[in-house]
Amino acid sequence: MTIATATAIMTLSEVSEYLRVKPEVILQQVTLGQLPGRKLGEEWRFFKGAIDRWLSTSASTVTHQTILEAQARNPQLIELLESWNDPKYADAQTETLNILQNALPEKFGRC
Repeated sequence: MTIATATAIMTLSEVSEYLRVKPEVILQQVTLGQLPGRKLGEEWRFFKGAIDRWLSTSASTVTHQTILEAQARNPQLIELLESWNDPKYADAQTETLNILQNALPEKFGRC
């Protein structure tokens, strides 16, 4: 397989080969919204650049659903999330992630 550029479009089998996992694993992750991809008709397509960016991000990616679940368990979270993108509140990002991990240990591999 040759993927020439970061904008190359990959098939399910190419992503499977690229990530060195079975196609079933790719399908599971993409249908759960954990892996970036789009279904066109009956087939899946992936941007190589999006896959590379996904690989370089933290394994503990915070999804919208994760935030909603954690917020239900800890109302303090909404304040922290509102300040998430403000650089002067960089410490709040760490605090927010810690609260998420404590509120939802099963999502972060801790029980």
